[in-house]
Amino acid sequence: MDVIRILGPADLDLLNEFLGAESLPRESLARELAQPDTYIWIGLLEDGRQALSGVHRGMKIGGFLLLKGVTIDRRLTGTTAALRLAQAISQTARHRGWTGVSVWVEPAKRERFLAARLQIRAAGTRVHRYHISLKNCAAELADAPGAPLSGTLEIALGTAQPLVGSLLPLPEHCYGWVCDGRRIVLAGNPCVTLDDLPTLKDRLAPVARRIGATALELQVPAADFAASLSLLAIGAKRLSRTPVQLGHRRFDPEAPL
Repeated sequence: MDVIRILGPADLDLLNEFLGAESLPRESLARELAQPDTYIWIGLLEDGRQALSGVHRGMKIGGFLLLKGVTIDRRLTGTTAALRLAQAISQTARHRGWTGVSVWVEPAKRERFLAARLQIRAAGTRVHRYHISLKNCAAELADAPGAPLSGTLEIALGTAQPLVGSLLPLPEHCYGWVCDGRRIVLAGNPCVTLDDLPTLKDRLAPVARRIGATALELQVPAADFAASLSLLAIGAKRLSRTPVQLGHRRFDPEAPL
């Protein structure tokens, strides 16, 4: 009988071997496995096999589980393995008291089918995701043990509308964030214009230093070509090939924000 279970620090070698070239750096993998308040790794072990046949990774952002990707053995392509892992990781987050589940949905890709099966609604702003260097923090990395690796930040950089308001249902001016490897992922973009980017970096610098982050992930509206060109001009890297939406579902729709 197949077993789907939560992976922990004792599974580091097993997980690293399964992921191979797709694995995170070993130290990042070890940190995530040791932080169940922020990260969830779920593994599938087939009957009679001691090796993993599939894994799903997720992390907490603004109280929501953010699905970060499923990897399955090619022998299981076309089966329900990916869906079963997604359902299991969502249930784990619910049991831990997290608010809901979210996932980046690329309309032309298979993620939209998985989102639909999980009853995740993809709506709102279509954006492009960008990786932006925080090299001004790199010389001062502290990576303080025990520092929170996710949370919510209240950021207002002006009175006008931000480029991308919070992509999760949070109070006004609040943005969920999480450490993904060495990158701070922000669910939204509080900059009113990209002239505010240096100010945003300054606001995030203390967090970056505490957790050892060297980059920031944030979004701009897919239709804002000028903003995209400005980011590319300063060396930002686009992470999404086509526009995406952050779909989400609350486990308890009636619960207050």
